[in-house]
Amino acid sequence: MSEIERADSLIALEKQSQELIDQMQGQVDAAKGKDCTDEAEAEAKIREYARNHSETGQYEYLVRGATLVCSNGSHKRKINLPKCHGVYVGEHPVLHELECVAEPLCGLEKCNVTFFGVCMPQDGQPPQTEVKTYGKTARNAKDGVPGTVTGHKCQPVIVGCWNDTYSDTRIVDNGDKNPGARRLTEQSGAKILGNNTVTTGSFLICKYGGLIEPIDSGQRTLVFEEDFYNSEDFHKVVGYYRGDGRNPVEKGDA
Repeated sequence: MSEIERADSLIALEKQSQELIDQMQGQVDAAKGKDCTDEAEAEAKIREYARNHSETGQYEYLVRGATLVCSNGSHKRKINLPKCHGVYVGEHPVLHELECVAEPLCGLEKCNVTFFGVCMPQDGQPPQTEVKTYGKTARNAKDGVPGTVTGHKCQPVIVGCWNDTYSDTRIVDNGDKNPGARRLTEQSGAKILGNNTVTTGSFLICKYGGLIEPIDSGQRTLVFEEDFYNSEDFHKVVGYYRGDGRNPVEKGDA
């Protein structure tokens, strides 16, 4: 492939990605009532959206362990935060907009987003990933129906990063996703912007047409020591909120 052909291919791919982003953004905006001319209807839609994406019916910060679903996937999955940024809601480390790395890029231990069972797109064909059979339980299945499901693995390829993030609260990265920001913290007088926080109103886009959204904030799950940046943070934060250093472990379905 010549340099011109390679450049044309990249331009076409960028255009395709932007079209998908615009399409998905429009879909979410409609669900949030942003296209409603009637104020009461718009308010009703945003309340319904918040109820469907949060335990409290209000937008909340997304933390490690929040449950995600893909519009094309069969299973729910919990988002991972391999290394926290030192910012917490209670005991729970908060995510920022760059925490969206899928498993194929870095492996299961370091990724943020894993697979969502099997891919079952409403339109078109699923990606030609490996064919797998997965068990379904009332807890881990998106439809809540126990059984099994067979199909192409729903392995997302994330386009861009988190969308509809919260810019009023920003987090300085721990150095893994945005190392430049972390280095700035060591410079006297440096202006550090940080990254937008992710909320239950945020979403991700898969190149195969999947809309990935949270259905809870993760703030009401149990935590354990390995969830924290270091042991000192764990004992300081958990001890402050619980009055002791107990270490409850909950094995999830991620």
